[in-house]
Amino acid sequence: MMEEGWVYFYAAARDIENRLGVDWREARRLLRDAGGYELIRAMAAPDDDGILPLEFWERISPIEWRQREADYAGHDADGCKMVAMLKEDDFNDWLHQQVKRPQREAVITKLLKDGRPGKDLQWKPFRDKVRKVCNASPDTPGFSDVTITKVTRRIMADLK
Repeated sequence: MMEEGWVYFYAAARDIENRLGVDWREARRLLRDAGGYELIRAMAAPDDDGILPLEFWERISPIEWRQREADYAGHDADGCKMVAMLKEDDFNDWLHQQVKRPQREAVITKLLKDGRPGKDLQWKPFRDKVRKVCNASPDTPGFSDVTITKVTRRIMADLK
């Protein structure tokens, strides 16, 4: 089953694996996070040899991505296997932004040499500096206050 403008979740994960150089588990996690933050629209579609109209598809909500691994869609009421499909334009836009992700983490690691936010530094100026160095804004996917804080805390925990 292949609908124009949509891409299989696992095909997208393989693309991430190849283009970002991450492992299979991390590629799927990144996609699930993107779905959970509604950066990529997703649908569960019947796994069928033919093309079924969109009315047979079911939206995968952001909350579903955050509560479970929604790519394991299971079966519909008729017993048909469902597969997770991602809106191709959303996926391509998101993937383009992910190129900046390694840059973000390298910048955070470098800035942590000057001190730790929440201890030696204030969070707001730290996050603003990360965005400035990466030429990003709070609206750039992966550069919100929440994301920078989460990534920084993960890096700080790894540095202990």
